[in-house]
Amino acid sequence: MEIRQFQRLRWYLRLFNLLLIAGLILLIVFNCHPMPWWLITLISVIGLMILLTGRVWCGYACPVGLLLDLLTALFKKLKVRQIKRSEKFNRSIRIFKYFFFVFYFVLHFWIGFDPGWILVFLLVVTAPFIVRFWCSFCPCGLLFGWLNAISPLKLEKDSTKCLSCGACSKLCPMQSKRISIQKTNGAVYSAECMMCGECIGKCPAAGAIKLTVFGKPLTESKRLK
Repeated sequence: MEIRQFQRLRWYLRLFNLLLIAGLILLIVFNCHPMPWWLITLISVIGLMILLTGRVWCGYACPVGLLLDLLTALFKKLKVRQIKRSEKFNRSIRIFKYFFFVFYFVLHFWIGFDPGWILVFLLVVTAPFIVRFWCSFCPCGLLFGWLNAISPLKLEKDSTKCLSCGACSKLCPMQSKRISIQKTNGAVYSAECMMCGECIGKCPAAGAIKLTVFGKPLTESKRLK
């Protein structure tokens, strides 16, 4: 599959899931009981997808992630300068997010305080300047990221074809450096990776990066003209 087709499919899936969540909210608001069998089936499929594919949810189905990507595209059109996070800053975030994870759940489940205002603040303040900044702290994303290790969907790298240009890390929404610094062939494991394919689309080396499912190629990088 060509990477453009793959990314188009990804957007279709995200819009479909947004409509699904909107329908679920309407059913809850209008107190629809029992819940339709087809909706129960779809919710079950989504739950199974999360368990099997980890953070793929963040790149393909999360409504907050979709909103953030749309805001990023809007602010780019308005020529708002995006802030690039340094590797030192990213390392600090990876440590801090665990404290935030504990802080969030202690407030929510133990003290009974809903920290929603924190989420709103981070979303509103950072969206214009830092791509997917909230996703670095998202408690759900942290949990799903641990499941990346057992996901049948893998991002793989052929280091013999890599040009060491760093384009993959520069275009990564999560600004992960893992794929560019890996010097061995095979799967690239990162708890931040959403399997979105942005790195594949911008990689100038044919076959250097590919997305596989159960070891079979789904899409791979092509030589850029």
